[in-house]
Amino acid sequence: MAVKPSQWGADRLFARLDMPDSEYFPAITRQQAESLKTKYFTVRNAQNLYLAATKQVLAGEGVSAILYAGYCAFAGEMDRARRKLGAGQGLALEAATLVAKWVARGLSQSVLEKVRLQVFDVSAPVGP
Repeated sequence: MAVKPSQWGADRLFARLDMPDSEYFPAITRQQAESLKTKYFTVRNAQNLYLAATKQVLAGEGVSAILYAGYCAFAGEMDRARRKLGAGQGLALEAATLVAKWVARGLSQSVLEKVRLQVFDVSAPVGP
């Protein structure tokens, strides 16, 4: 399995942090890097949770395994939007846009809406 460059860079950074008496990082930079490492693993754990929940919804709906990649990509975009926008009407509008985008790419609207509602707890946007 190929490793993403960003993941490889993070792993390389963490390996350097674990070196004793690292010449690469003075004390202040080491603190910043440790903070980055903590944030990285926090986000990674959250991603694993929403991906597992997404796969449970897909299995419950009887979605073909070959389509899981598209639905998981949708879930990833939903997670990024949730972290960027927080909760509220802006997130609901962004979720509706993402659903329309992935329906245009051939995924089922009803399954996407179940993922949106059950995994991310985002309701449909309310019109004026």
